[in-house]
Amino acid sequence: MNMILIPSLQGRGSKNTLRGDVSLADATIKLADDSTIPIHKTILVSQCPFFRGLWLGGSWKESGDKIIYLKEDDPNAMMAMIKFLYRREYFPAKDARDSPLEFLACVYEVADKYLVHQLKKDCLTHIKSILKETRNWNADEFLRVIPFVYQSTPQTDRGLRDLMVHAASDHIEDLTKNEAYHKLDTFEFTKDVILKIGGYHHAKVCVDCGLFLRKDIQVNTCHQCGGELYLIEVHKA
Repeated sequence: MNMILIPSLQGRGSKNTLRGDVSLADATIKLADDSTIPIHKTILVSQCPFFRGLWLGGSWKESGDKIIYLKEDDPNAMMAMIKFLYRREYFPAKDARDSPLEFLACVYEVADKYLVHQLKKDCLTHIKSILKETRNWNADEFLRVIPFVYQSTPQTDRGLRDLMVHAASDHIEDLTKNEAYHKLDTFEFTKDVILKIGGYHHAKVCVDCGLFLRKDIQVNTCHQCGGELYLIEVHKA
């Protein structure tokens, strides 16, 4: 079993002297990969509504158990969130691995689930910065992240979705040349992109699954579901 210690780093406006002192930890979080994080309830309760409700008003309070199992979430994203609760700021470069965009989307998901609103805002700031770096634009990475973004966020949460749609509209010519783009089955993303770029772009759209294809594709039947393709021109209101 791997025990992860929170680094003793000072964050903005933080005067916390417990950080990094395992001897004063009064609970443990166990993650999906069975790694454990010794934590201080006072810190998490003061920073996160989820933990505040869990320890101050939930059944966990009466159980006497000092271990909380958080097995449903990505362990690396959870670790990033716990670090944020201690530091009050987020340094994604130290956590992201092969795909910074994908990792930040995972952190955004857990921040939303555990109601850590400032971390959500920080994730959006970092994601926006990545998407603006045209010199390092990676269409393959971007397209891999799209399904996760739309599956992990509700329709009412437009923050991350709007960033992805805006980036897609900026790079639409590049994306439509990518085979993976035409294999996307994320209808809501397709619809959002059409509405975003409407007014200067024609496209073929499947009436059944919403697949979005270049207008010059020489087929009239959707390769994904067999539905009929229509050539459309969308104008902004």
